[in-house]
Amino acid sequence: MSRARRARVGLAAAALGLAAAAHSQTGPFTEAQAAAGRSSYLANCAGCHLTDLRGANEARPLVGPDFMRTWNSRTAQELVAFLSVTMPPPPAAPGSLGAQSYVNLAAFLLHANGATPGASALTAASTVTIGSIATGTMSEAFRAALAAAALALTAAAQQSFKVRLRPVPIEASTAANTTGAGEATAALAGTRLTLRGNFAGLKGAATAARLHQGAVMGVRGPAIADVTVPGATSGAFTAEVTLTAAQVEGLRQGQIYLQIHSETAPDGNLWGWLVP
Repeated sequence: MSRARRARVGLAAAALGLAAAAHSQTGPFTEAQAAAGRSSYLANCAGCHLTDLRGANEARPLVGPDFMRTWNSRTAQELVAFLSVTMPPPPAAPGSLGAQSYVNLAAFLLHANGATPGASALTAASTVTIGSIATGTMSEAFRAALAAAALALTAAAQQSFKVRLRPVPIEASTAANTTGAGEATAALAGTRLTLRGNFAGLKGAATAARLHQGAVMGVRGPAIADVTVPGATSGAFTAEVTLTAAQVEGLRQGQIYLQIHSETAPDGNLWGWLVP
């Protein structure tokens, strides 16, 4: 090997060594801060930027080459400041998560992009350059921990309810026509309610079904959503309904009931309250 070639190889090796050294130093954040930031991210950011941080539509990726092109030469201080004035986006209130939450989110993003937690806590005034500690590559261990945390959060957020459908005599004169029985289960994930149930023994074919919200359990209230059921005296049904925040709270307080109407009992044939 010629002297010139040896010199080029030596320079290349030195450059690689310097790059490795630059990324081997621990980041100015702790494992606890990154874990807290992960919880904040899943609760407030994953809906737009996705669980794996890859982004979608207007929500830019928060990991990988795109993130590093934007933040490679900028500081952790700038990242914290940017998050605090942009997240969560309108109609929510940017800056509403609290100062420490934005510091933790920055720690989480640094960790996601390959930076290694250390003993020093991140602060909003940290001037470390992001490119000196992050590579833009998410480790497999980080990816697995993130997926497990997201799965646990989804399981915790989902609630189950059951419904026992029984006749609803509106008036004594119509009591003979309100026969039958049924049952259903309901699963709430966020604001999405999924109903699955069946009924049988109606004197007349079912004509409609609705969810209602009363002031308290046992007290009738207005309809809040339609539920499609078979037009028969028996059958099975499945429905998905998006609830408002107030309706979700009402569901948790036992205010929501399902009512099925029939040809022989148009004012209500079967009803049942959704209970945990």
